[in-house]
Amino acid sequence: MPQPASPSIDERFTHLLNGKYPLEPHEVASIQDAIETETLAITKLELAISKLQQEVTEHESKRKAYESFLSPLRRGLLPQEILGEIFGFALGLPGKLTRNSNELKRLCLVCKSWRHAALARPALWARVSLHARTEHPPDMEKVRGWMQRSGTVPKKLAIRVSGDHCTDDFRGRACPLAFQGLAAFLADGPALDELSLKGQSDKCLEQLIDLVKHDQLNRNTPVQPWGTIRSLTLGMVKFQSSGTQSSWRILDDLPPLTSLSLTFPNLLWHSNELLPNRPLPFASLTSLTLRCDWPAVWILRNLENSNNLEDLVLDSHQVFRGDEDTFAQAKPILLPKLRTLHFRHMISFSFDTQILQRLRMPSLERIDLGFNADESEIDRFPELDSSRQNLYQDIKAMTQGVNCVSSLQTLRLGEEFGISSAGLLRILKLLPSLSGIVDFNINWLPTHPSGQRGTGIVDFNIDNVATDPDLFERAGCTKSLLPRLRTLEINDGYGDFDPADVCAYLIKRKDSATEEAPDYFEAFIMSTAFDDPHNADESAEKLRRRGVRVDIDI
Repeated sequence: MPQPASPSIDERFTHLLNGKYPLEPHEVASIQDAIETETLAITKLELAISKLQQEVTEHESKRKAYESFLSPLRRGLLPQEILGEIFGFALGLPGKLTRNSNELKRLCLVCKSWRHAALARPALWARVSLHARTEHPPDMEKVRGWMQRSGTVPKKLAIRVSGDHCTDDFRGRACPLAFQGLAAFLADGPALDELSLKGQSDKCLEQLIDLVKHDQLNRNTPVQPWGTIRSLTLGMVKFQSSGTQSSWRILDDLPPLTSLSLTFPNLLWHSNELLPNRPLPFASLTSLTLRCDWPAVWILRNLENSNNLEDLVLDSHQVFRGDEDTFAQAKPILLPKLRTLHFRHMISFSFDTQILQRLRMPSLERIDLGFNADESEIDRFPELDSSRQNLYQDIKAMTQGVNCVSSLQTLRLGEEFGISSAGLLRILKLLPSLSGIVDFNINWLPTHPSGQRGTGIVDFNIDNVATDPDLFERAGCTKSLLPRLRTLEINDGYGDFDPADVCAYLIKRKDSATEEAPDYFEAFIMSTAFDDPHNADESAEKLRRRGVRVDIDI
């Protein structure tokens, strides 16, 4: 092994390298002087190195700047179509463009290339959402120019107003929605696919439509945007009058539509006599949303001729729909093409789902039951569980009789909702007799290896449903519960479920499978606030060894 080279030192001290001689005082002084000399030399070199390192850093910074000039974007190597797609994601499309319109303008001001990329992405310019004020009405000519950049992409315009007007209490006040610029835009502007108008009352909407009709007569041309609207959203906060019924003319002047969303004023203490007393024009609709607390009997009466409906949303605005006394008079309504039915924002003790007893839906594939209970209801859910008996009866009724639900694929029951484990299992036991019940929240039906739809839930998602911790212990004692279960997802914000208990139930399912009754389970996903998950990792590993994907977030 080569020896390290001897240091080159002053000749005065070379004799000291070959022996350990005692030093004379003058030698000590000379050596100390040599040490100081070398120290000064080292300091100078370190300063020089530091200066050189600083120069290297400066040159590296310049090099990076020069390299940035050769980026794919600057050299035109990034196609404008891809850059436009990136802009779409950055602005959150599809969505409301009110907040994003200024951001889109700023993107266009970055450079010429970015502006060209934005202009080459028509979808960026296809949606406009405005807030109309009486003192500052929107400039619809600017909106027209904006939307013209969207080319043939389907366009959406949304306008909302606020303030007190268009009711008996505020007569004489100008309506910010009924202004000439908007009427002219709807008369001869670009063709619209979707239109959303949210006013104070139905009077706002009536005044606007009157202006549109007047503009049409003056121009002697067909109303282009109004006549091409496929989807219309109308919102009203208050009744025009609290004492007399409105004419509801707006509902008779609708363009030919396939999708309609209506937000009516909440009835609360008002009389049912304020409601429209004639059937609404729903016959051509394939999608309908009703946001109101109006009686189920009124809803059923207006659904009587809705034979083309495929999607129906009933949103009660977390208000009690109090018509259980008159519901017995309602007759069954056939919706032969209905595929999805959504209940939204139901209060826990309401009777909203009783409408299921009167709806005949032979093509129904999905039901979404969304409850919004307050904390006191969740805390006392065992005492309130009698209302779940009503839910059980409603679901049971829709699966029986002529034209009953026979091809259900998805069932969602969740959000802030309390139910005992016995009540929940009782509802689930109704499902194996149906073909293709998929899921307890939002997942979709995979097909069987044979290509046939299965019987029973395939994906089961518990989303903040407060129930007893012994749910899965009870489920383990129930034979043939959810026999086609493939995925179980639990979002347990209440900390009700021990992950180890859930894993034990799933392991038992796997171990009890036979060739005649195979187990299809594939994935377990859980997010929980459970306090003491001491056996979760061990149980999860046992489940993984059985071929199940497990993801537990505690």
